[in-house]
Amino acid sequence: MFDLGTVQSVVERSIGGSPRGVRSVFIPISEKWAIKLFGNTGSCNAVMKNHRACLNAGMAPEMGEMFMLPEPINGDGRGYTCGYFVEIVETCPNLDGNGADYLRTHGEEELEKARAEVEAWRSELYPLIRDLVDEICEKTGWYFDDAHVYNWGKKNGKFIPIDFD
Repeated sequence: MFDLGTVQSVVERSIGGSPRGVRSVFIPISEKWAIKLFGNTGSCNAVMKNHRACLNAGMAPEMGEMFMLPEPINGDGRGYTCGYFVEIVETCPNLDGNGADYLRTHGEEELEKARAEVEAWRSELYPLIRDLVDEICEKTGWYFDDAHVYNWGKKNGKFIPIDFD
């Protein structure tokens, strides 16, 4: 899909400012594709299993196969060694906490617009969330228990999970 040497250099430049979860970091590498990186193949395989099950049920972004980085990359105290490609879908702005991180790269007016956008996502998503989580569980056997607004995206106007930990 992409040359791993190119991926390695993009990751090295971008890892500090990229969104991360407990086990992974998400790094866009083109307008359509990003990579999720992990510190070990066990974590990567576990997340990929849930992602693939949701994809097969029509409830996830597209994904590629696992790859190993040519050289491990350290970021925020963690070493990343492997990952997989994932389609970028529409998401709401990530304002975890009080928005202080967002203000480092955006102005107050942009922060207020982002807060309004997050609230609009919540208003649309939260009345549906229990049914969506139940549908994911019924179709895949995986219980999506971290189903807050920042772990959802939209594809073709439909809410889908984007975090498969």
